[in-house]
Amino acid sequence: MKKITLLFALFSFILSFGQGNESFTNQNAPGGSYANGSFEGDSGITWTYVKSRGASASNTQGLANPPGLMLQKSSANSKVTSSTISGGIGNFSVKVYKSFTGGGNRQVELFINGVSKGTSDAFDDYDEHIFSVDNINISGDIVIEIASTSAKQTAIDDISWTAYSTS
Repeated sequence: MKKITLLFALFSFILSFGQGNESFTNQNAPGGSYANGSFEGDSGITWTYVKSRGASASNTQGLANPPGLMLQKSSANSKVTSSTISGGIGNFSVKVYKSFTGGGNRQVELFINGVSKGTSDAFDDYDEHIFSVDNINISGDIVIEIASTSAKQTAIDDISWTAYSTS
């Protein structure tokens, strides 16, 4: 029994090494105004936000599990950026939502180490959208940045990424 437990623990460690997520449970952005700040998120990663506010069910329709982070419009240079993360990145995904009721497309862009890796599809509905980018495959240290690319507020939640892979 001890061998099985040890093998299971080792297997779980291997699967989780070099991958990560951010639930925004610890985000501290104000709910009523846009601000700049930072917070320590999941796994000790520091996330720095610019012109952002706390997303909640009252200002973001369809947000299933608040809190998330609401990015202001692109002209405000609204974004969220991670501290340096070791282990590289393979695939990436984030949940994206429409904030407030005004019409107009919402969209975000993913940057890894300052280089664009993709832009989400534009949307103007209250559905949950998953923005994912596969086969990024960058080894070593990375910095994740998600920036608003639209003139309307967009909320993000539940960022996840897999480890770097050569296959």
